[in-house]
Amino acid sequence: MNEKDREVLQALRDQTRQILLEHLGGVTRVALLDVPTYQNVGDSMIFAGELTYLRSMGVDIVYMSDIHRFDQSELNRLLGPAGVILLQGGGNFGDIWPEFQAFRENVVESNPHHRIIHLPQSVSFDSEANAQRTNDLLAQHPDFTLLLRESESIARGRRLLPDVRVEFCPDMALGWTPPEVRSSRHREVVLARRDRERAAAIAGQTTSEGAVERDWGLRLGSSMAWRFVRLPGRLARIFPVIRRQRGASAILRWGYLRMTNLNLRSGVKLFSSASHVTTDRLHAHVLAALMGIPHTVYDNSYGKIGAIYREYTHLFSTARFEPTGDGQAAG
Repeated sequence: MNEKDREVLQALRDQTRQILLEHLGGVTRVALLDVPTYQNVGDSMIFAGELTYLRSMGVDIVYMSDIHRFDQSELNRLLGPAGVILLQGGGNFGDIWPEFQAFRENVVESNPHHRIIHLPQSVSFDSEANAQRTNDLLAQHPDFTLLLRESESIARGRRLLPDVRVEFCPDMALGWTPPEVRSSRHREVVLARRDRERAAAIAGQTTSEGAVERDWGLRLGSSMAWRFVRLPGRLARIFPVIRRQRGASAILRWGYLRMTNLNLRSGVKLFSSASHVTTDRLHAHVLAALMGIPHTVYDNSYGKIGAIYREYTHLFSTARFEPTGDGQAAG
């Protein structure tokens, strides 16, 4: 990363930290919920950035959970009455990924006596009826704040969720620093989504001999290690009573951190030999920027990448945005 890009990154980090201090100043204990436990480097980057910011502020994360191993009694026991609940940032707020939306809404509904801050998200609803239902539920909470990571989501949020407090905060993945890796950068990497957010225009973008085309995911030894570190969580999901045993929370936390590390290492390893990256994943764009790799980014299916690019990631000199016409924001 060149000096100009370092200055851009530091300004975004300073802004993010100031926003977090405004919301968490004086807070020493938090619960962090919806921890990612799947093979997605981007969500692990967000989680790693959150951990970095919170540690720098002296905030103790006393309870962590993903959506499948959450235990309300453990949250109550470990967090105490003065603690704050934080919900994981990302790009799944709305009705595109209903499992995650149902989890966060259940947390909000079940915890009226705790302050809840949703870390930076993008908002997308295909159904205004779904948005109205979400608005009505979140508005009942006496102290809920939804942080959004770009202006288009803020405008959409204020229109679709008029009774919910929404504020701006940059994407949390920018708080994570990838390790420096010495490697020959000699090949094109095309990292393309294979899910419902895929950009149609990215198909066939492999342009050079020896190019690599794939999506996030672990290979070989890392995949085997993933299965091992997931084992405590699998048992805790099958046998919920395990979650309340002494030491269970620490063991689950160990698994979360190990899964995060495996994801992050795989992303850095893949990009370490890239002379250029083409992608329709937001955090492949962010990772390439953090590693100083020239890259072209296509918008995803509903426009969240373009919104963030226009807001602040266009400032990175290595990034080039390719408008496609298929990434129109929903809602």
